[in-house]
Amino acid sequence: NFNTSLNWNELQWPFHQGVQKLVADLNALYKSSRAFWSQDFTPDGFQWLTSDDSDHNTLSYMRIGDDGEEIVVVVNFSGQAWQDYQVALPKGGQWEEILTTDDAKYCGSDIHNGTFTAAAEEYHSRPYSARITVPALGAVFLKPVQH
Repeated sequence: NFNTSLNWNELQWPFHQGVQKLVADLNALYKSSRAFWSQDFTPDGFQWLTSDDSDHNTLSYMRIGDDGEEIVVVVNFSGQAWQDYQVALPKGGQWEEILTTDDAKYCGSDIHNGTFTAAAEEYHSRPYSARITVPALGAVFLKPVQH
């Protein structure tokens, strides 16, 4: 209700602290990654990777910055975590998870993908793919490793 202030006292509980930390980290990632905002007003800044996976209740997309930065986001709307979930990727080589909403600091189960290699296995019209873990009711943010 807009007539009352936020219940700041609820930050004494770990789950509320976790949400506060997640929002802060998402805002920091957004601010530091041109892929999220530099091409907001052009179709060049967004590409669907998978928008039709109703069996897993997931979607994935890529944000592209005006500097060429690419970030892949995989979102799971299901209450079940998906192990060995295949995600389409635009390029091969090493990829890394830069954020997961399942991190322990957000009161998640702390399952991470770390760094992994994209295989030359076409998936959803993309030349590469990888198998990752996607947390239940969560999201992972992936980025190619810069050498």
